[in-house]
Amino acid sequence: MMKNMPRTPFSTPLSGSAREVKMRLESIAAGPRKRPPVLFIALVSAFCLLCGNLVSCQVRAEDPVDANGDSSLQTPAATPAVEADPQAREAYTQVLEDMLWNNLLPDGTQVSDESLTGYIFDNTYAVADVDGDGREELVIYFRTVPTAGHRSWVLDYDKDTGSLRVQYEGCADLTFYSNGALREDDSHAQGSWIYDFWPHSLYTYQPDTDTYQLAGHLDAWEKRVSDENPENLPPFPGEKDKSGAGILYYITPAMNGILESSDTEPVDRSVYLDWLEPLLGDARPLSLHFRTLPGSGDFLNSREIPASDARPGLSRTPDWNRNGTPEHFVLLEEADGDLTLEIWENGQRLCQKVGQRSHPSSLFLCTLEGVDYLLDYSVYEEQGSYCLYYSLETWVGEFTENARWNSVTFDLNFGSVHHKTFDPEAIAAFVEELNGLLGHSELLFTTDPGLPETEREDLSRLEGFSRSPGKSLLEDLQSLQAAAPADWTPPTGAPEAKLPMEKPLEMRFASGVGAWSTELTLNPDGSFTGLFVDADMGSDGPGYPGGTRYVCQFHGKFHQIAQITPASWYMTLEELTLDTGRPIGEMWIEDKVLYVSSGPYGFDNDDGPLQPGAAFVLYTPDAQGHAPGTELYGAGDFWTWQPVGSRNTLHVASQTLGRYGLHNLETGYGFFTWD
Repeated sequence: MMKNMPRTPFSTPLSGSAREVKMRLESIAAGPRKRPPVLFIALVSAFCLLCGNLVSCQVRAEDPVDANGDSSLQTPAATPAVEADPQAREAYTQVLEDMLWNNLLPDGTQVSDESLTGYIFDNTYAVADVDGDGREELVIYFRTVPTAGHRSWVLDYDKDTGSLRVQYEGCADLTFYSNGALREDDSHAQGSWIYDFWPHSLYTYQPDTDTYQLAGHLDAWEKRVSDENPENLPPFPGEKDKSGAGILYYITPAMNGILESSDTEPVDRSVYLDWLEPLLGDARPLSLHFRTLPGSGDFLNSREIPASDARPGLSRTPDWNRNGTPEHFVLLEEADGDLTLEIWENGQRLCQKVGQRSHPSSLFLCTLEGVDYLLDYSVYEEQGSYCLYYSLETWVGEFTENARWNSVTFDLNFGSVHHKTFDPEAIAAFVEELNGLLGHSELLFTTDPGLPETEREDLSRLEGFSRSPGKSLLEDLQSLQAAAPADWTPPTGAPEAKLPMEKPLEMRFASGVGAWSTELTLNPDGSFTGLFVDADMGSDGPGYPGGTRYVCQFHGKFHQIAQITPASWYMTLEELTLDTGRPIGEMWIEDKVLYVSSGPYGFDNDDGPLQPGAAFVLYTPDAQGHAPGTELYGAGDFWTWQPVGSRNTLHVASQTLGRYGLHNLETGYGFFTWD
């Protein structure tokens, strides 16, 4: 345990609340508390002049669990379940977004970036019914400034006026109780003779006025502090410690919300507990989920989904990060149906996992040999192409890490030019491995409509596939393959065949991100010229202040041209020649720019420039892809290269490619004419 600085008799605790400071100044002006004899005060004063660090401002350390009376450390209680008010949440969202984007605090203060000690988005908030009035309040902690400036607010929405009001404002360390009471810890404990206890104020909730009223302030003197500093501090008055707890308490009660100014004697724990009883009784501290500001709009427009038989894993309390402290899950559903699973531990969110309806996935809690993992299983399906992937995630340090993963890719576009692979052995092995893990798992959430009710993958999602009694999965997959159309056979083109245009096409291969592109001029006879350029102006150095440029000039020719559908032509590469004049990888400086000789991006693969025989397909603007047998059905790796802002998903008959496209069948790269 870190040793806190001891309390001195002539010091008073500091709270960040202006109201609280005013009350305490009034109390000080009225007269000091009764403390140890003046001789000790003089001795301590003299010692502190020599060793000033004994009265340095003390920042709160983490309190240990105190089974004998510190109710803020009892087992937390869940916040009351109340129905969210859309109008209140909309108002709360506006406050949080003003804070995030405009540095505007709830009290109207504009915070300058220069005054911040951290990022504004690191501040936190929670939404819950903290006072038990049946409505959600917004609790905000502002801590990205020096400690003395830490603030907190409790905001409530007034349905009658449609406006927000500040229900409480104080230091950024609050504890809410199940009976509506509120504890505000002092921001500092300047000079307190304490190790474990932390000075704080207690407030009671007044339901008639929907406000908090100060009940008193608590401080303490712990025997351990005096025992470990016998030469510098007065001895602990053991005769007052009737309970033998090793701690005495200073109770400053409040009358009508104002701290009394009478002298305060240190009292026994029994007196402290008697004073505490009518304020807290058997109330327990509430467990609030504090989130950072980013994403507050999404959260406030979501609803929490409870654990159920359909999602049994949500009720589990695993030890995912293996630190001996259990976590718990919170599943949220956003307005658009997307899901977010939050993993919490001791009031801190470790991480979150997102499940999007547009990208089907399922998340499970998987336990192997007593160790907890998150099993993330996703299925990508696009026009007969499938990718099944799982990852077994664990927690290492402060991040997630894949302890194990695997995937399998295949397609059912048998007999098509776009058919790539269907390996029954690989598919069956993956499914068997996945189901072995699912046998040790419980579902947390799923956005996958194809997940069987058994929560085991059976590939019933595959069109035209069904299981046969008495046969293994491998045997059924082999039967599917045997019954499928034969592989597509490339046609033999005529020697003088031409491409379907009267003049050259100016085409481009680019992602729309970054300063790279490959420009291609394709002629009706199949000949072409090309230029790849990638500029990196920030990569400069001695002799080349103009940055770095990667270049490749090339030319070539297609042959064996043959029409395969009304809007597509097949052809193979006859020739590809690099014209840069320098070997790939060579560098030179010219006109204050560093040039790097590169490969013909778009006409290359992992082994370098494409070799003769590489297959391509040219599509005309009328090409479709909405159904099996159309030109682009199953060619998703190609049409995703369409120019940004004018991409056609080709999922309906009315959609056509709308431009010429050149498809590298080996890599999926696509060149397109541009408007």
